Amino acid sequence: TTFADGGGANSNDDDDDDDSNDDEAPATYYQSIGQDLARRAEMVLDILFLDLALHTKLTDGADPMFGSTHGRSYTKDKVAPVKQDTFEVTAILFGDGYGHSPSLSPTKTNFTYRPVWGGNGAFLVASDYVLPDVIREIARDTSPMVDRERMGVPISIEPPPSAVAASPLLPYGLSYSDLDLWWGMNAMTAWPLLPSTINTANEHDLWDGQFRSLGLGTSSAALSFLKGIGSTGAEAYKGLLFQIYLTAWPVFNMAVLNQANTYTYRTEHYMLSTVQDYNPGLRSNQIHTWQATLSGTAIVFTTHPARLAVDEDDSSVLPSKFDWALDKPNPSYWTGEGSRPRAAQHRNVGVYIYSPQYRSSLLGDISDYRQETHAYFPVSHFDQVVRREKWTFGRVGKGYVALYSHIVPTWRTSQPELYKNGGMNFDLVANGTAANVWIVELGSSDEYGSFANFSSVILSPVEPVVELNDDSSSSGERMISSVVYESPSVGTFRFGWSSPLVVDDKEIPLSDYRRYDNPHIQTEFDSMQYFVPHPTIGGGDLALDFDTRERMLT
Repeated sequence: TTFADGGGANSNDDDDDDDSNDDEAPATYYQSIGQDLARRAEMVLDILFLDLALHTKLTDGADPMFGSTHGRSYTKDKVAPVKQDTFEVTAILFGDGYGHSPSLSPTKTNFTYRPVWGGNGAFLVASDYVLPDVIREIARDTSPMVDRERMGVPISIEPPPSAVAASPLLPYGLSYSDLDLWWGMNAMTAWPLLPSTINTANEHDLWDGQFRSLGLGTSSAALSFLKGIGSTGAEAYKGLLFQIYLTAWPVFNMAVLNQANTYTYRTEHYMLSTVQDYNPGLRSNQIHTWQATLSGTAIVFTTHPARLAVDEDDSSVLPSKFDWALDKPNPSYWTGEGSRPRAAQHRNVGVYIYSPQYRSSLLGDISDYRQETHAYFPVSHFDQVVRREKWTFGRVGKGYVALYSHIVPTWRTSQPELYKNGGMNFDLVANGTAANVWIVELGSSDEYGSFANFSSVILSPVEPVVELNDDSSSSGERMISSVVYESPSVGTFRFGWSSPLVVDDKEIPLSDYRRYDNPHIQTEFDSMQYFVPHPTIGGGDLALDFDTRERMLT
C-alpha cells in the first residue's frame, strides 16, 4: 500500500478519502467468485480495514470516525470525518450496530448516511465478507495508543550531483526500467526516470494522450517544452534537462507517491496523526499532512494555500453555498499544499515547519502560492474556543487542543464556509510570508482537569523559540532553521529544517518504521506475514500469510 498524494494515476492507499473506495469495491466483488480469489480478496480487505481501525476514533458518543493523515484528500471531504467517503464503512464495521453474525446489522449513528461515490457501503453490506472481531476491537479500543507505519516504495527525487551521476540503487530487486510501477506512483518526473519518460512518450506519442490527462505535475506549456527538448530521443538533451530539473524539481514531483512513514497517537478524547518529514518544501496536489480529531466535526489542520477560493475583491457577497468539489486545480485553498511542511510528531505534540523550496510562479500559474499559511479551526464545532495572541485553544467535551503560530494569526472571513460553520470563524491565517511554524498539543481533562488549567499550563513555559537562517531558501525567503518548544506533557521538543527531532535529549526517528508498530500488531516492513492477536483471552486471533495465501481465524 502507498501513502497516496497524486492526481490521475494513484496506487492504492489505505489511509485515503477516495481511494478506499477503489480498494474496497473491487475486493468485495471478487471476494464472491472463486475460492482462491475470494480468500485473497478477504485478506486484502482485512489489511484495508485494519488500517482504518488503527486510524479510527470513537467520537460523539460512540460514532467511529476516520481521522488520519492521508493522500488523495479534497476540501469537500477533509473538513469533517463525517464527510469522508470512509464514514459509511467505519460506521457499518465499527459502530454500535455491527453484529457478530455473517450478516451486517443496521448501525446506530448520530449522523446521516450518504450515498457516496463508489457505493462502498453497499458493496460491503452485499458481500459475504465477515470482519474479524479483533479488527473491530482495535477500532473501538479507547486506551492510549501510538501507531507507527511505513508504506510505499522509495524513489529518489532530489537532484543528483550531475546529469551523469549514477542513480541510487533500488531495494527489493526493483529496476528503473519498471516504468509501469513507477508511472503508477506518478514518479515519471523523478530524475532517475525523467529521460526515459520523455523518450517513451515520444516513441509512443503519449503527449496528447495519457500524459495530457495525467498532467506530469506540470502545465501544458511545460509539457510541450519537455517534448521539444527530447524530440530527438538522443542523450544530447540530458544536460539541458538536468539544468531545468535542478530548478523545477519541487514542482515536477508534486504528485509523486513516495514512501511514507506515518505516526498516530489516539486516546479516548482525541487523536493526532502526521506523515513524518514527507518531501518537505515541495508542492503537493492533495496531501493532508496532519490532523487533530476531537469529534466527528471538530478537527484542526494547517495548509499552505496555493490560491484563494474566492478573490477577495469579489468576496463582499459570498455565495450561500460554495461547491468545494469545483475548487480546482490542485493545490488550491484547502486542498493540497503550496509547499509541504517539514513535519514531526511525538505522542500528542506535532511541529510543522513551512519553508517553500522553490519560488512562486517558477513555472507560471501552475507553481503559484500565497505568502501565508493557515489553519482550519471551526469555532462552531467546538464547545469552547479561546485566543491568546499566537495561541488558539479549543475544547470538545473532555478533549483539548492548543494551536500555536509563530506569526500571530487572524481570522479571515472573506472565503466561503466549509461545513456547517454557522457564520462563525474557522479560517485562521498567518499572513505575510509562507515561512512559518505551527505547533499543536492535545490534552484532556484526565491530565489537566479543567480547560482553563490546560490553557494556563500551555502558556506558562517560555514561548517557543524559532530561529531563522541568515541565508534564504531557494524560494527567496529566510528559512526557519530550528524550533524549541517546552511541552508540559512530553518535555523539551527540538526540531529544525535540517536537524532531527529530539525530545528531552533523545533523538526520535522519523523514518524507516516497521510496516505496523503498535500495541496490536508488529510487522516488519518487508514481511508477507501478519499476526493480530485478540486483546482478550479466548478471543479470535487473525493470521495472514500472503506467501501461502492463508487466512486463519483462531
